Amino acid sequence: MLPALGAGDLSSNLSDPIIQRSSTRDGMNKEKQLSMILKKIRSFVRSKYNKTPVPGEGSANAKVVFIGEAPGAEEDRTGRPFVGRSGKLLTELIETKLEMQRKDAFITSVLHWRPPNNRKPNKKEIRQSLDFVSEMINVIKPKYIVTLGNTALNTLIDDKLKVSQVHGSVIPVNHKLFFSTFHPAAGIRSPIKKRKLLEEDFEKLRKLLAETE
Repeated sequence: MLPALGAGDLSSNLSDPIIQRSSTRDGMNKEKQLSMILKKIRSFVRSKYNKTPVPGEGSANAKVVFIGEAPGAEEDRTGRPFVGRSGKLLTELIETKLEMQRKDAFITSVLHWRPPNNRKPNKKEIRQSLDFVSEMINVIKPKYIVTLGNTALNTLIDDKLKVSQVHGSVIPVNHKLFFSTFHPAAGIRSPIKKRKLLEEDFEKLRKLLAETE
């Protein structure tokens, strides 16, 4: 298991255009803190890897944070998470199954830049990104953290778990609630079986969120 998520020491007067605004004082404070994290990610990725940063986007007051594996070609081109084919399916699931707008969630990945040759992130890269992910989660304080696929599941919860075994279930870790499901790419590769499971998992998540209202 990778290190537990730790709270970040964050402060900033900056704002970020991809963060959805809140009218509350607490919400504005969270926006500033989250904006600082996104700025740090951009600076780190550009200076360390000379890559396009893809830090994440959405609401600083999101009830759900979605965490995938790493940016793909379209994400690398735009600097935005989940905007390719997988992203279109994720957006559809959020809007039709969770009955919320994409902008009201927060979407990011374990890795915030595209790995060479579109390979899976290695352990060194994940270690470099994990603190950023931890800080975002601790600022947003979502009701549920949704891991999309095995890489996010193994990074944030347990490296021995498989999404095929635990999808659709809630996993408490360090006073945070994780919800595991398949990566949307699996739904595209297997439009009958995996997409159906994804839809069922998102329906379960909708019911869980309704219970927190």
